[in-house]
Amino acid sequence: MDHDLAVCRAIYDGMRDEFTDVCYMTSAVEVLVDYMKQEYSLVILDSQLAMMSDMELLRILRKANHMTFPMALRVISITVY
Repeated sequence: MDHDLAVCRAIYDGMRDEFTDVCYMTSAVEVLVDYMKQEYSLVILDSQLAMMSDMELLRILRKANHMTFPMALRVISITVY
């Protein structure tokens, strides 16, 4: 998840292959809605979110993951600094 579509597309292109499904979202709202419906093994998260902090979103995702899916959530947080 990154607010910059170009970054999303670059990560998408770099990670997608015949064995890996990749999707990207550009808002925290998109992430929260989709995350409740789909199981993810990795989340790449922009540390410069517009609507909420990356740590706040991560707390929500971890709590939802614990309730919904048994697998541990893996997260990579990226920044432009």
